[in-house]
Amino acid sequence: MVTGFFQSPVCNALLLKSKCILILLLVLLFIPVSPRAASKPHKPILHGQHWIAITGKPLAASAGAQVFARGGNAVDAACAMLAATCTMHDALSWGGETQALVYHPKLKKINGI
Repeated sequence: MVTGFFQSPVCNALLLKSKCILILLLVLLFIPVSPRAASKPHKPILHGQHWIAITGKPLAASAGAQVFARGGNAVDAACAMLAATCTMHDALSWGGETQALVYHPKLKKINGI
């Protein structure tokens, strides 16, 4: 039978304290520490009466809204949104991934690009 320091109340208190510290360190190890994980992305509010800019990324929609605000048309805005989206998604490109239908109101014709 072991007697002495290892059965004393002081030893039991030290062991309990060290176990608590170890558990706390293990819990802290699995908590994400990056500020990105804690913050939500900023999604600006876009106001327009005669246009719409929808993309999967808020920054790309903002690019389209800026084009409309400066007097651009829908094709200009679509190009700006596509350019912004292509910088965020590596699978999307101008070459083979992009299809667009453009309606010409004077000719009453739809062109596929």
